[in-house]
Amino acid sequence: MLHDLAQGLVALLPVLVGAALGLVGALVGRRYAHGLASKKDQTALRRGKMEELVAASYELKLWLTKEENYFLFRGPDVIELSPLVKTEMLVKLYFPSLSDTINELALAAAEYRSVLMNTKQDMDKTKAIAPNANQIEVVVKASKEVGNKHDGFLKEAQREMAVLLAS
Repeated sequence: MLHDLAQGLVALLPVLVGAALGLVGALVGRRYAHGLASKKDQTALRRGKMEELVAASYELKLWLTKEENYFLFRGPDVIELSPLVKTEMLVKLYFPSLSDTINELALAAAEYRSVLMNTKQDMDKTKAIAPNANQIEVVVKASKEVGNKHDGFLKEAQREMAVLLAS
């Protein structure tokens, strides 16, 4: 009888080992598949956030044009939050590698806005209705610096997006 029991266990051994391997395979496979899906979802999220980031950087140009219209040509006051708030938030949360370039862009935009405010003060002092040639030259120089920093940011964003698209 003991011998029959031993033979029965030996006969069941391949079935038990197969079941154990199947169970381990299912658990590992599920975890691996979940990891792949999770990485894919995270990459898709980051791609979407990169698109938001670049779009917000272009909104900065429009916002600065409104600021220019207000300060230099007595247009309506701009009561909107700078798009830089959104760009800086997206960079901090999703793309810390772009911090330096977005900070450079923010600094150039702040300098440009400062030039606009100073020009308006000078125009108010002299009661001018439009900026003079020297003031326009200073404004154009500051505006070009913003454009250059924006271009630098876009190049870095393109590199980051290429990495995202490759993954």
